[in-house]
Amino acid sequence: MVYRLKKAFYLVSLGFNKSVSEPTLYVKKNQAEIQLIVSLYVDDLLVTGGDQDMLAEFKAKMKDMFEMSNLGLMTYFLGMEVLSKFSMENCKPTSTPIAVGMKLSSQGDHEPVNESIYMSLTFKQRKKVLRYIKGTLDYGVLFNKAESLKLRGYTDSDWASSSDDMKSTSGYAFTLGSTMFCWSSRK
Repeated sequence: MVYRLKKAFYLVSLGFNKSVSEPTLYVKKNQAEIQLIVSLYVDDLLVTGGDQDMLAEFKAKMKDMFEMSNLGLMTYFLGMEVLSKFSMENCKPTSTPIAVGMKLSSQGDHEPVNESIYMSLTFKQRKKVLRYIKGTLDYGVLFNKAESLKLRGYTDSDWASSSDDMKSTSGYAFTLGSTMFCWSSRK
């Protein structure tokens, strides 16, 4: 069974060009100036642009063609919360999602934890993850034509670093040319 993506075809008929590096991204340009950017994923649509009149016209055309609702400014898209919900849009980015050498454990000889201190600590860890996300917003995966189809494998293990159960988390990834075709991460 094959599904025809009517919205994607409609975007092309409105003068949008599909991005070469991101298949769900459509861009409409006037000479060298970008006018509208649309990210499309099944039934979700995210649109942005600098010209409010052009944005309103685009929304009207889409509503005429498809059953749609305007949810206003983006706060949630494809299961990802926006940094502004947590007032983290201007935070200092970090290169790792957790402090180097930090061990999180649910077991062991620990003193009873004050609930407010515990909540403060977990919120600090969550903020660290959000700061990591902030620093990786421009990361992506690029698939391009490879000169040769060289097979490569990568593997790593943390060697029983879980203090809860003394088990390792290990992972592997295999690429053929520029394409990753097999990967795993498990305890």
